[in-house]
Amino acid sequence: MESALRKTGVESLGDMPWGVHFCQLYSTKEDMLKTMIPYFKSGLENNEFCVMVSSQPGAAEALKAALPDFYTRKGQILTVSHDEQLAKNNLRETYGQAIKNGFDGLRLAIDGFGVEKDRLNGYENALNNLRDDRVIALCTLPVSQCDAPGIIGIIGNHQFALTRHNGGWHVVENFSQKEMEQLIKFAENRFAGMLDNALIGMFKTDLKGDIVYANEAFARMFEFGSVEELARDGIASKWANPEKRGPYLERLKREGRISNFVFEGLTRTGKKIILLSSVILEGGEISGIATDITEFMKMRDTLKESEDKYHDIVETANEGIWMLDAENRITYANGKVAAMLGYAPEELIGMPFHDFLCEEEKAEKRAQSDEKEAHEHKFICKDGTPLWAITSVTPMMDKEGKFAGSLGMLTDITQRKKTEERLLKLSHAVEQSHASIIITDTKGNIEYVNPYFVALTGYTREEVIGKNPRLLKSGKQTPEVYRDMWDTIKSGGDWQGEFCNRKKNGELYWERVSVSPVKDSEGRATHFVAVKEDITESKRLEKEREEIFAKLHAMSAEMHDYVNRLNAVFASLTNPLIVCDTNETVIGSNAAARIFMGINPVGCTMQEIGRKFFLQPDKITRRALHGKTVKDVELRLKDWSGTERVALGSAAPIMGKSSISGAVFVWLDITDTKKSEETAKEALKEKEILLQEVHHRVKNNLQIISSMLNLQSMSANGKSAKVLEESKNRIRSIALVHEILYQTKDFEKISSKEYLEKLITELKSSYGISDKITTDTDIQDTRYKISTAIPCGLIVNELFSNSIKHAFPGGKGKITLTLHSNGKETEMLFTDNGKGMSGITLKKPKTLGLKLIEALTNQLDGKVELVKSKGTTFRITFPNGQAESLPISAKSP
Repeated sequence: MESALRKTGVESLGDMPWGVHFCQLYSTKEDMLKTMIPYFKSGLENNEFCVMVSSQPGAAEALKAALPDFYTRKGQILTVSHDEQLAKNNLRETYGQAIKNGFDGLRLAIDGFGVEKDRLNGYENALNNLRDDRVIALCTLPVSQCDAPGIIGIIGNHQFALTRHNGGWHVVENFSQKEMEQLIKFAENRFAGMLDNALIGMFKTDLKGDIVYANEAFARMFEFGSVEELARDGIASKWANPEKRGPYLERLKREGRISNFVFEGLTRTGKKIILLSSVILEGGEISGIATDITEFMKMRDTLKESEDKYHDIVETANEGIWMLDAENRITYANGKVAAMLGYAPEELIGMPFHDFLCEEEKAEKRAQSDEKEAHEHKFICKDGTPLWAITSVTPMMDKEGKFAGSLGMLTDITQRKKTEERLLKLSHAVEQSHASIIITDTKGNIEYVNPYFVALTGYTREEVIGKNPRLLKSGKQTPEVYRDMWDTIKSGGDWQGEFCNRKKNGELYWERVSVSPVKDSEGRATHFVAVKEDITESKRLEKEREEIFAKLHAMSAEMHDYVNRLNAVFASLTNPLIVCDTNETVIGSNAAARIFMGINPVGCTMQEIGRKFFLQPDKITRRALHGKTVKDVELRLKDWSGTERVALGSAAPIMGKSSISGAVFVWLDITDTKKSEETAKEALKEKEILLQEVHHRVKNNLQIISSMLNLQSMSANGKSAKVLEESKNRIRSIALVHEILYQTKDFEKISSKEYLEKLITELKSSYGISDKITTDTDIQDTRYKISTAIPCGLIVNELFSNSIKHAFPGGKGKITLTLHSNGKETEMLFTDNGKGMSGITLKKPKTLGLKLIEALTNQLDGKVELVKSKGTTFRITFPNGQAESLPISAKSP
């Protein structure tokens, strides 16, 4: 093993070689971390792999927070709990992996907080097996977890121990067993007389327990007056637990010595004592020293019992209790405060107090104070829900009087806050209610009225507080009504009724009133609450409604008389007729209607008649009852024999003096007329087929002419070829009209958008326009008759051909065509951005194309204009009426 010294990081230790195994006894977690943090920091700086084994809440987190991020990023330090795999005595494997990964050695720290003795012994054995390797090991243990013999035993199992004394850490060296044996022999041989009066008991016995030697101090421990008296009894009978003597002797024979052995014995009077003893076996005799620690153990048990008692009190308290350090970090939290915040107690350790405050309070952090304080805080629990609590804070000072932290007690007032919020909402609801609310005492004296009461009655609050609600009486109710109300509410019941009261200005008003008692926890009425709704307007409307019903009843009688008079008139009509009232009940019909239906429909509803005689729902009668006159609606009916009929139905409202009192429904049988129309439609369909065939044949003939011109142009040359090509395009523009008409159902009109866009496409193909010449169209979809469509197409053909041939000598440009109608006239704009037409006018056109454009425009009763500016623009307008055009909203079929 290398002998190079390693830095420990602990000031009282300095440097030490590999193989050191020492311990630290601490009182608080902070004391433990004050040693462990520099201990690990030094190991990290010296390329050692560091492992901390601890289950103490917050210890690992505090260690990580204190160490630089550089080391944790390198994966040079590992923190695990006792229950994890690394803590199960596999330290040898951890050491080997650290060396393999290039670290100089292994630095360990094992905290014994809350760990049972057997597991600690397992760690000690594993660490002792690594003493010849490049390992430095630190075992830490809280003093509160050990008794005096245990502390001595812990020190005895390590090379040395760190203990707290007078504010600093001191090294306590371990006595070797050999030194202990020499001390006992030295005491026996040379200082026997002196040790008789010593406080430490010394003895020598044989294996049976007979005393060979003992000093007076040892005899006094067992309440004997002399060593002789103790010797007569022997030590074997002094075991409080005799069953432990056998295993004790077996161990002593096996090991030859036992250090720091706790012996539980019985005195001469039977009192139990506890001795701390170290013994050796030599030549069949047992030599040893003993110290009476009975009182110490009693004090320890009493202290532990007291600690457990106060711990139980704190842990079972109904208040949340926590302790904060000087930086406001939590160092202790009882179960109640953990439950209030939704955390486990160990999760809270090390967390700052302000982390739990809501955002508003975080912005207003209160400074620490050396005075007791109580504040109301809004905390945020782990699940995000709010917790309202009153915190009572008591500062804690160190020995120098400096602020060292605080003790806080939290009282949950969340429910109280919710109750306050509900009461506030209830108060707002009462204050803003559109009903009068009065609260009185049990004698009927008013204690509260809401603003609506003041607005309704005209009384101020000051005028009614302390008064009785009888000041509102109008004298319209009998005394029995008020007596019934008081008897009901005094017996604990709720009363409801109506009052006619009087406002301050003398005006009468009606209220619907509900009065209920307010009861205390014992069920006794302490107040009465009256909620009153102003129903003055409802009363007025109710009176008007009664008057209206009376008028309607009179009108109904008049209507029956009127119908009877109408029946005489309707009887002479040849078309079926029915009269119904506003409830759609038939109140009259003529003979023609009764013959058609085979029944007298009076008394039937229009719905019943509709289900029996109508083959579709009757809607026209209902429209008539809503004041609309309906004429000549085609209906499908069936007569009394079930024969289907077609009729034209009409309905009109019957007006009374001021409103509709009924409706009259009449229909005209047009079954025979419909049959004649069907015959006419069949004939028309045949004509349409014939017309479609005509368009087809005209289209085909024009295409044949176009093909013949194309053949002729192939054999012609020069000007003749161009003339033939232009003629072919003109024929094609006319043929395209008939092609579109052939493909649609409308043989009279053609879509301008579809026709002109197809024409442009075919012209581009015919002239083989390259991508350098682009076209852009904006054509309003308008339906033109064939007499308009063909001239428009020929004009576009001439303009397009003219631009392609003359406007773009460089072979690059753009052609734009727009066509829009404003309802009165149509405007066509054909524009190119070519070189322009210099020296050419429309007054005396010289070319055939321009002459055709002018002639075709005249055919449309329109006019053409030529604009020469950065290219050429032709503007052609013609009236819609002359052109017989019809705008449409959708693409033609």
